[in-house]
Amino acid sequence: MTTRSSFGSAMHSWAPPSTRSKSPPATQAVERAPAAPSPATKPRSPSPSASTGGRSVSPALDSSAITSPRNSRSFGADLYSVDYVKKHSLAINTEAKDPTTECIKNIAECDPRCSVVTTGGLVWIGERDGSITIRRADGELLHIIERRKGAFVWCMIQVGTTVWAGCSDGFVRVLSQASFKLDHQFAKHSGGGGGVAALAYHAASSTVFSGSNDFQLLAWDANTYQFLRQLGPGHSSAVRALLVDRNTLYSAGDDSVVACWDITTGQRTANWTGHTKGVHSLCKTEHYIWSGSEDATIRIWNPKTAECVGVAEVHTGAVEALTSVGDKVWSGAGDTVCVWDAVRLKLLGTYVVHDGYVNTIVVVNKVCQNQVWTAASDRTAKLWLTEAADEAPTLIRKLEESDAVDSENRRMREDNRTLADEVVGLRDAVTVKDKTIAELTAKVAAMEEELLRVPLVDPRLRSAAPSVSAEAARLEAQLRESEARNSDAALRFSLDGVEREYKAQVAQLASELTLARTDITTLEDKLLATTEVRKRRERRQGRGEREDKEEEREKTRK
Repeated sequence: MTTRSSFGSAMHSWAPPSTRSKSPPATQAVERAPAAPSPATKPRSPSPSASTGGRSVSPALDSSAITSPRNSRSFGADLYSVDYVKKHSLAINTEAKDPTTECIKNIAECDPRCSVVTTGGLVWIGERDGSITIRRADGELLHIIERRKGAFVWCMIQVGTTVWAGCSDGFVRVLSQASFKLDHQFAKHSGGGGGVAALAYHAASSTVFSGSNDFQLLAWDANTYQFLRQLGPGHSSAVRALLVDRNTLYSAGDDSVVACWDITTGQRTANWTGHTKGVHSLCKTEHYIWSGSEDATIRIWNPKTAECVGVAEVHTGAVEALTSVGDKVWSGAGDTVCVWDAVRLKLLGTYVVHDGYVNTIVVVNKVCQNQVWTAASDRTAKLWLTEAADEAPTLIRKLEESDAVDSENRRMREDNRTLADEVVGLRDAVTVKDKTIAELTAKVAAMEEELLRVPLVDPRLRSAAPSVSAEAARLEAQLRESEARNSDAALRFSLDGVEREYKAQVAQLASELTLARTDITTLEDKLLATTEVRKRRERRQGRGEREDKEEEREKTRK
């Protein structure tokens, strides 16, 4: 049964008065760029390379182009030249079909602007009419969140047990995954033309980043919903896409630039240029960052060298969607969906299955097969199944690396135990030293008292008294000097330093061990899943051979 709710009133709402009327500098236009072009978008001029089926086809990407120093430049006008694009273009076979990918279901009455998959495989879809629909993995409609007057959802991400929605009125609204109701709303972006067009979540620092048509990049605390800081100077035009990878934030916008930011410092570390029009989509794979542009190209970047290692020119319209699906990348532009090999950087399949332009691609399920949704402006969504490649060698290699990590962890634990024994010994030495100092102090005090009690009748004793007092003073001075050299404060300070270092190493080891166990569990699950896929293929092959033998027997009888 489909249920309904509305944005309603938030439990907590925060919007600084000064920001609601804030407008961008007069020199910068804050207009929402037109919606993604339709399939009829004017094709790009063909490059000098050979063409097949009306689309440019360039030589295959040579492996030397990825690592050669002369190709390591990532800035400058040469990235826009025809020669550069031709040299880095990927080999394209527009008639290719991926045998492991199949469209299995059509979901009607779905007009998405954006979508996100949450825990449990529920698909949250920001509809073009401003509402949010929640569907099960098979497409069944579960709940509808009625549209908010004067605002629609431009982007969504999952943050813990909540869904953050960037809206056209400049607000970020936080909804509960459990109740589908609004928990919080807050704003610092300009409304109207300054709607929130992109969101990204950095789990390690509990920070959510928002990008807007007002050119701003803002950071928010994911727990308290408080504004943290503005990153910048940022883009010179609207921000269209955000991506977090480790400790780096990637932002892309209508200024055709992909900017790299250090999340810890908030400083921009690099600009990747090469696209000739706005960049609308970003995704990451194991080794590369992919960017899709309004210039109908996909560029593949090496984040370690800031080098563009490949240019794909198969699409004829703005690349509005890029999504990593296992060892593949899916791209959507116009009415076409392309499936790419993310490791070998080649096209696996091209599918024209929508009547409108594709604007969202999400991965719903990752068990034995990857379940993918594509949605377009034709008010339909397609449900796909695609098998992952054989990852057994990679899994075995990672398991071996995990074993090496475990061995190193065991060695470090032995070192920590030795260090702990040394700390205990040092503490015992300090205790003995304290006891010795106390005994010496008591002896000196007893000697002074004994001297005071002795009657100095004999002149010789009277004359010896000053020398005895001087000797006592000398002993006392030596004792104080010894105490100064071996003061309790100095020893305890040294002990505290050793103890802090020991605790830090123990905490680091515990964190690394937890991560290693998590990786091992994930790898074991993937290995089991891969084994299941192999068995399924073998069973299918066995059934096919039995059917062929039965046909031969029938022919022989006849």
